[in-house]
Amino acid sequence: MTSAALDLKSALSWLKRVAGIDDDYIARWPAAAWTEWAKAMHADRHGPNPSVPEWMQPHLGTWHQDFSGPFPCVAQLWPSAHNWFAEADNHLDFSLVIEEPNDNQQPTLAQVRAAWEYATVRGATPLLSISVVPATPYGDAVTGEIEAFYVVGTKLDGLGGALDRILDSTGTAVGDLARDAASVMQHAGLAAHPEEELRAWEWMYG
Repeated sequence: MTSAALDLKSALSWLKRVAGIDDDYIARWPAAAWTEWAKAMHADRHGPNPSVPEWMQPHLGTWHQDFSGPFPCVAQLWPSAHNWFAEADNHLDFSLVIEEPNDNQQPTLAQVRAAWEYATVRGATPLLSISVVPATPYGDAVTGEIEAFYVVGTKLDGLGGALDRILDSTGTAVGDLARDAASVMQHAGLAAHPEEELRAWEWMYG
């Protein structure tokens, strides 16, 4: 068995223990996808991600956060203010999908894109929570699974109502608005302002 195969076997043994999954569950994804997961997990968190296309590197921000999820995620963009919709338009090796829970309450990709564009035009900062997973051909392509949509800005009441209608879902004000807005903006690599608020549409959390 090669060193890489041994590293993957060890990584998967760890994942089975921490995530409570078994070999049958792991077999839902091809070994090539798990190989990319292991490469990213073992990479320097402050360096480049070895499992995404090269053009993505400058836009990833804090990508190395949690590799204990029960699927081969190679980067966690929680959150990202980058326009990944435009990148999906421009790159054949990257696509976006809506991560779907079991209750079918999530918006469509078109709705989230419309909400992103609406918030941007009105001067707010939209952000996405995305898990990046390997796609075929493995090692050369990835898919961004969108798990939540956020907006940061001032006086979000009117904007929030419009976004509720676009997304066909009611967003929520998150915790201490100023504190959480600042935290989200900082994590996304953006400057925060004390008067800003945060509104969230989260279909994979809570």
